[in-house]
Amino acid sequence: MALYKDENMHHHFGGVDCTHTHNSFILCKNIGLVALNNENYISQDLTNAIANIAYSVLLDNDGANKKAEDHILAMQIRAAEI
Repeated sequence: MALYKDENMHHHFGGVDCTHTHNSFILCKNIGLVALNNENYISQDLTNAIANIAYSVLLDNDGANKKAEDHILAMQIRAAEI
């Protein structure tokens, strides 16, 4: 369990080569997220971006659109380096 966006979150992250998982729940808000992908180069960045954007929307935190734009730009830059 960890503090995330000022909320207690239960989580498990990880994966094996070419995959990444993000499982998390904020029980007091009755919300959770499971993101799975099977991409080899930016998979961790992708699942973290999905979680950050989704929780920003679900918790009514400001700036979800800006966060989405920032994550997309960062992944485009990283993908171009591959």
